[in-house]
Amino acid sequence: MNTFIHILELILFIPLSYSIGYIFFFAIVSLFPKRKPKQQSEKQHRFLVLFPAYAEDKVIVESARTMLAQDYDKTLYDVAVISDHMQDSTNEMLQALPITTLIADYHPSSKAKALQLAISQCGSHYDFVVILDADNRVAPDFLTQLNTFCLSDTIAIQAHRQAKNLNTPVAILDAVSEEVNNTIFRRAHNQIGMSSALIGSGMCMEYNWFSQHVTQLSTAGEDKELEEALLLEGHHITYLDEVPVWDEKVQSSQNFGNQRRRWIAAQLYSLVSLARLLPQAIKKGRGNLIDKFIQQMIVPRSICLVLTVVLTLAVSLWDWGYGMKWCLITTMLFYSLLVSIPAKLYNKRLLIAVMRIPGLAFRMVANLFHLKGAATNFIHTKHEDN
Repeated sequence: MNTFIHILELILFIPLSYSIGYIFFFAIVSLFPKRKPKQQSEKQHRFLVLFPAYAEDKVIVESARTMLAQDYDKTLYDVAVISDHMQDSTNEMLQALPITTLIADYHPSSKAKALQLAISQCGSHYDFVVILDADNRVAPDFLTQLNTFCLSDTIAIQAHRQAKNLNTPVAILDAVSEEVNNTIFRRAHNQIGMSSALIGSGMCMEYNWFSQHVTQLSTAGEDKELEEALLLEGHHITYLDEVPVWDEKVQSSQNFGNQRRRWIAAQLYSLVSLARLLPQAIKKGRGNLIDKFIQQMIVPRSICLVLTVVLTLAVSLWDWGYGMKWCLITTMLFYSLLVSIPAKLYNKRLLIAVMRIPGLAFRMVANLFHLKGAATNFIHTKHEDN
C-alpha cells in the first residue's frame, strides 16, 4: 500500500514541481535590474485602433470616446469598432462619433472574424494596428507613449494590462493573476532578452505583418495563434510595463469559470499546435517558441496552488521524509507569488479574496471535463453591473 501511495504522490509531484520550477525561475529573474529601452522613435506613426465588440452595449461607447480623447495628432490615428450582436441604439451612438463602425452579425461569432472584417474594410495606409477589448480604458497619452517604442524593426508590442475594478473578491483574484502573469511571462522574459507573452488586448503590431496573418486566425485563442506565428518567424515581442491599459476584471465565480475554461482550452490547443512545430523550432533555433511550448505545459496556477498545499499537508502527515520535497516546492511557489504581486495589491481585501481560491480551483477542475469546442467556439464573458 505504501508503495502505491508513493508512486501516486510522485506522479503528482512531477508536473507540479515542473510548473513551480518554471514560475520560480522567472520570479527570480523579475528581480534583476530592468533592461535599458532601445532608442526611442522620433517618427510619428499612423495607428489603426480596433475594438472588437460582441454584445458590449454597456461599455463600448465610453471606451471609444476615451480613445478619441488622445493627445496624439488626430490625423494620425483612426478608431474602428466592430459591432457584433449589439443593439441598434448602441450602433447609432457609435455612428454619431468620428469613428468607423462596422456592423457584423456572425454565426458563430469570434474575435478573429471581427479583426478580419476590420482589416478588409479599413484600408492599408497605417503603420501599426492596436487591438483593445471593448471594456479597456487608456490614458490620454497612450498612443504618444506607444509611438515612442515603435521603431523600424518593431513587429509586436504588449502593453501593461491591469485591473480597472477591484470591487469583488473574484475581481481582486483576477487582478492578482493578471499581475503575476505580467511579471512572469512578460517583464521577466523581456529582462533576459526573451519575448513577452501576448494577452489578447493592449496589443500593438506592425500593420503589414498583422494584415497578412490575421486571415489565418481560426480559434478562440487568436492571441496565441498570433504569438505562435511571431515566434516561429523569429520576431521579438516587447512588453511595455510603463504603458497601462485598464481592463475590467470578472466579478463572479461563474464568469471566472467561463473565462478560465476558454483559456485552458486555448492553452491545450496551443500546446498541440506547438508540439507539431517543435522540430521546426529546434531546427531553426527558435528559443522563444521552444520556451512557449514549455510554458503551455504548466498546470493552471490556481489548480497548482490548491493541489500543492493540500498534497504537501497530506504527504507530510503520511511520511515526513517524502513530505520534505513537497514543503520545498510549496515554499518556492509562495515566494514566487509574493515577489510577483505588486505591493499596491497587498491589503486586507486580498486576504479575504484568497479564501475563494479553493472554490475557484474546484470550478476550474470541473471545467476540464467541459472543454469540447471551447478552443474554437466563442465563449462570451458578460459584463456585470458594479
